[in-house]
Amino acid sequence: ALQDVFEKPIHTPQEEKIYRIQRGDVDQFEEFRHHRRKNLLVAAPVDAPHATAGFLRGLLDPEVLNSARTGEFSFSWKEEVWAREQVFLVLTGRDRDALVDNLRMEADQIYRIVDEARNRRIRKLIYRYGERKNTTAELAETYGWSVRVPFGYRILEAYPDSGFVALAKEEPSRWLFVYWEDGVPPDRLTAEWCIQKRDDITRRFFDRDRIAPGEVATSQTEFVGKLAFVLQGLWENEKKWTGGPFKSYAFVDVYRNRF
Repeated sequence: ALQDVFEKPIHTPQEEKIYRIQRGDVDQFEEFRHHRRKNLLVAAPVDAPHATAGFLRGLLDPEVLNSARTGEFSFSWKEEVWAREQVFLVLTGRDRDALVDNLRMEADQIYRIVDEARNRRIRKLIYRYGERKNTTAELAETYGWSVRVPFGYRILEAYPDSGFVALAKEEPSRWLFVYWEDGVPPDRLTAEWCIQKRDDITRRFFDRDRIAPGEVATSQTEFVGKLAFVLQGLWENEKKWTGGPFKSYAFVDVYRNRF
């Protein structure tokens, strides 16, 4: 059940998973430095006779334990209990079946908590060498939108009349492009429409790049406060024999009538 929640596959040339579950033993909690891990989950039925359940009972107040026995409590989390940038989660239930049911019921929230913590760590990593604030300001002034441009990126191509700007970084190679278009109603944003639109954009500006057939996953998320479609998969260029992984967000700013 834990693998179902966390080990979501992502489309890359080799199969990868966003997270991998690693089982630990509470009897070796400090010996194996589990308390220093960034993502830490303790899961056990509240009154089970094994060491993990005893460890869990030592973490929770008596009232919380009683709430777990009656089914009123199943899950909680805290940050930086033993280590910086750590997310520590506790999951329990009356018995093993209830524990699994609680995990499945709270799966979206548990995954979101861990994923948002990871994104915060990555954000610090990306900007550890600084930010190109002049480029960020230039984008805002010239095009009416901006992204925080990390050190190392530059504006590679810009076609404002076509609503397209590409930023690039070398060593390792990273590309970010932004495309905008007015007059696209929000209800047009279906998975099929977004896939076709991305192919149209990359065909025009990247010499006929396209999404590799069958190699894309779609989902919905919140992006800068707006509902967005997410496309994640593999792109290819049959002409140049190149390709790789990509991730795209598609959303409409209804106040500006802009996709």
